[in-house]
Amino acid sequence: MIETETIPVLLVDDRPENLIALEALLEDLGLDMFKASSGDEALRLSLKHDFAIILLDVRMPDMDGFETAELLRANPKTSRVPIIFVTAAMKDTEHEFKGYEAGAFDYLLKPIEPTILRSKVRVFRDLYQQRRGLEKREQQLETLVEERTAELNKTLASLRESEQRFRDLLASVTSYMYTVVMDDGRAAYTTYGPGCRPRRAPSVLRWRYNRHYGTQARGSRNTSARQVSQ
Repeated sequence: MIETETIPVLLVDDRPENLIALEALLEDLGLDMFKASSGDEALRLSLKHDFAIILLDVRMPDMDGFETAELLRANPKTSRVPIIFVTAAMKDTEHEFKGYEAGAFDYLLKPIEPTILRSKVRVFRDLYQQRRGLEKREQQLETLVEERTAELNKTLASLRESEQRFRDLLASVTSYMYTVVMDDGRAAYTTYGPGCRPRRAPSVLRWRYNRHYGTQARGSRNTSARQVSQ
């Protein structure tokens, strides 16, 4: 057993003594046994519980086992619950086919052989446990995927926020930068960032620059030319 939880099973018979006998034969299989004395009661219980198997008597007043099985199959919630018909005898092959068409997985003939009953119920009990185990693992995986997805989304949002802050900072810095392009040792032109407002250099600086690079050089060349002409 995957877990120690009890497995829900539904016993349906209009005779109380038959229900007591079935319960006694199955009491040590770890089952949580529900009992119904009519088809209507069986339908109501099936809507409230997820049964591993239903042991359904064929001959019952008002609503027999075939009608009950057909209604169970018609409801999406109970359409896949395994049904084993319990009957005193099968009239003919056509009667047996009717049971399978109504949704029976198998038949048990009265008087019931305990070994056969327990073996059949044990098979469906194990199948139920396997199905429940798979469902729980799927739920755990879905929960894990949702948690990991939430973490990734949170990380992605944080990265996007950091990237935006970096872009804003970079834009703020570059907007106050300017580039001086030199040509033959002289400043040819200057490009300014959007945050800069080009301003003329202070007159003292312009004078020193012109004196050192421009005016002085031109004056020297003129002086030399005059000296040569003299």
